[in-house]
Amino acid sequence: MHRNISIKISIETVEKSTSISPTNKELNLLRSTTCSMSSIIGGTNSISIHNDLINKHDYKKLFRHYANIPIVLKEESNISKVNDPSRGSYSIENLTSKIKNDSWKLFKQIEENGGWINYLETQIPQKQCTKNADLYISKLINKDAVIVGFNKYNPNNDLCKAFLYRTNKLI
Repeated sequence: MHRNISIKISIETVEKSTSISPTNKELNLLRSTTCSMSSIIGGTNSISIHNDLINKHDYKKLFRHYANIPIVLKEESNISKVNDPSRGSYSIENLTSKIKNDSWKLFKQIEENGGWINYLETQIPQKQCTKNADLYISKLINKDAVIVGFNKYNPNNDLCKAFLYRTNKLI
């Protein structure tokens, strides 16, 4: 049943820990900038810094860099002066449509299972998240998915494989 309900939704984005290189801090800064740009284009209200990005030794310096990412994007790219920076992009419109359709299917599946609480009790979402994580890690190990500086163009490739295997609980 659809109702005309007006609700304000606040979106917070947090960079996923799988995008963090265990060895390359500079690359992490570039990745965080890209993730922040994507978040802003996607309409986020706030961006959080993942704890793994800031280590105790370089805390002040790295925190300052990461805290300035949204400010630099605002001032240098003028993204705040554009109403909808993604409008008209075929790739983004196509992805948005796919997300909308897949989300609607998922909402219908949740309702068919008696609502969110019942759906959680079936363990379906937890199993799907584990399956997706395992599939993604497997793709990274086999280089079917690429993270530049992590599993491609990285002189410490053995370290990355060890990290992926440990993350995937294969060791």
